[in-house]
Amino acid sequence: ANVYYREPLLCAAAAEMLQTEANGRFILGLGTSHRPALDALGIERGDARARLRHYVDVVRRAHRGEPLAATGIRVRAPATPVPIYFGALVKETARLAGEIADGVMLYIAPPDRMRMMIDTARAQVQRHGRKASDFSITTAFPVFLADDRKSALEAARRGLFFCVTLPFY
Repeated sequence: ANVYYREPLLCAAAAEMLQTEANGRFILGLGTSHRPALDALGIERGDARARLRHYVDVVRRAHRGEPLAATGIRVRAPATPVPIYFGALVKETARLAGEIADGVMLYIAPPDRMRMMIDTARAQVQRHGRKASDFSITTAFPVFLADDRKSALEAARRGLFFCVTLPFY
């Protein structure tokens, strides 16, 4: 979930519901997107890591059943904790993941960038006295399935076009 597109309280409520329906298999992935994508939508990015840190704090407090906002709104606490992973393509986000997240999710990055993000996150895990076994590192690659190669390639072109215009991909 992009932390600029959805309020953290709404995200916490949705994550609780998904965790319940997934019988404890849900992972909440959070990211800050790319400056060009946010600029195109007229969204002021500000300090992305501060926003991400605040977002995680709100989600975790909500999942503990703490009242949020001046109205005292509460979200049902999930029966199984919701792990939070950060989508990270820059060192600052990988550092913050190593400090406060349960894992980092890497996507369509060259191997040298992935190695840099992994090393950066792991260094922060260690620096903050966390156990390496409590921090996960995942990666994803887009897959385009079709009955024929031409259709799959066309789907890939459409699906990846925007990504290749952004930094780090």
